[in-house]
Amino acid sequence: MRRRSLLLLAFVSCLAQACAGPPPARIVCGQCEEADRFVRLQARSHAAGPDRRSFAHPFTLSQQDWALLLGGLRVQRIEEAFPLLSSKGTPAEAFTAEDTAYLSETLAKAFAKAGPDDWVLFALTRRSSSEVSELTTGACYIEGERLHVLLANYRFPVTLPGVRALLWDQPLYAYPPFYAVAPGEFQTVTRRYGLQGRLVASGVPDITIDIKPFLLAALGPKPPAPPAKAGETQAGPSAGSSSGVSVEDSLALLQRLKERGLVTEDEYREKKQQLLNRF
Repeated sequence: MRRRSLLLLAFVSCLAQACAGPPPARIVCGQCEEADRFVRLQARSHAAGPDRRSFAHPFTLSQQDWALLLGGLRVQRIEEAFPLLSSKGTPAEAFTAEDTAYLSETLAKAFAKAGPDDWVLFALTRRSSSEVSELTTGACYIEGERLHVLLANYRFPVTLPGVRALLWDQPLYAYPPFYAVAPGEFQTVTRRYGLQGRLVASGVPDITIDIKPFLLAALGPKPPAPPAKAGETQAGPSAGSSSGVSVEDSLALLQRLKERGLVTEDEYREKKQQLLNRF
């Protein structure tokens, strides 16, 4: 009898937590909470799953670092020609220049204030017509030296105010996707299920970026690859590399990586010499 009572109490407690919804979000700054976009902090709830490893928060990256990381994300539109038959479009940058500028500034502030059990939530609105808004929502967190981006909804078309209110309040509540993630170098994509109680058949893409090698690759072009052998093809430029970055900006980025402890003293000296040799 006592065991049945305890099981009933546990069930009622879980049901109450599910009905209560996610924990309240915390506003980071005035710019982080706008009418058509936001970046917030929110403690993980029971809906986050059994994995309760602490995040590496607070975590300091500059606005320029965030711009590089966000600029490396690519997506492909899912085109459905016939039922059960679909194809993917050409990979394109996930965020516009305006979105990248906003997110890089607000994420830098949010991660500096985030605790070891906080999601960093985000939402962006893109008006496609007078009646339809496209919402991009999700969350970010850092484990070790890896950035995770949970892209719950990407440019999801919304016409009903109730749906917009739901996604604005619960950015990890996912709907079936219209886009797929195209991972680049130093990026991997896995799937997360059951976030905020929403079970989507395809799962929510969890984009993992290795911060150190990604940012090091952005310092400048790699040494030329050896000629391809017969029958082999060479890969194109990586998402993390950016030969358009000036030497001055590259040196500043390298200094930030050293200060953050992401590169050793030997790595710093070697890479600095490589950059100076480009003059």
